[in-house]
Amino acid sequence: MAAHKLSDDWLFMNFPKYHIRFWASQLKYGFFMRAANNHSKDGDSFQIWLEYKDVKELVEILDHLTIKLEKIPEEAPKKSFWSKKPQIEQLRIPDLPEYEQPQHTKIDRIPCFCWIEDGRVCLSVSGSKDGNFYKVSEVDFRNCIKLEKILEEANLTSYVSEAYCEIGNCISRKTYPELYEPPKYN
Repeated sequence: MAAHKLSDDWLFMNFPKYHIRFWASQLKYGFFMRAANNHSKDGDSFQIWLEYKDVKELVEILDHLTIKLEKIPEEAPKKSFWSKKPQIEQLRIPDLPEYEQPQHTKIDRIPCFCWIEDGRVCLSVSGSKDGNFYKVSEVDFRNCIKLEKILEEANLTSYVSEAYCEIGNCISRKTYPELYEPPKYN
């Protein structure tokens, strides 16, 4: 099934084609995720996804990335004003239900957002320059490159997932092959 591609107007609204082409060509394990134009809560980000098969692999990944998990306290609020589900339930890691999602964290001083579910650890980088998590900058791009190096040094590249290739707002060889081809000059 082919992913629904974003319009060129939307895809290149914040960055010119050559900029996105450069990012795509430099990232080995990460990718640029353009905000979907119909979701107000999503912004641009650089992401790396890691897949795990079981809790042992999940713990190994988190340990190598030095991501510390916080236990959910017994006295955690049981009600939420915004959802039928209690807020703490939304923050539980499905495979480690006694722990809260890492959310905003740092890996070797690199700020990122970490979310764990469906057998995947999603590392998302945005807002490093100015705190605006809906937009990316060159600082975010360089931080994603640094995270890739950390994955290599920690021998975690075998966990890297390419499931993102199926998502239309994700810049991948499968969805946007034209961005991986050399530019054509007339």
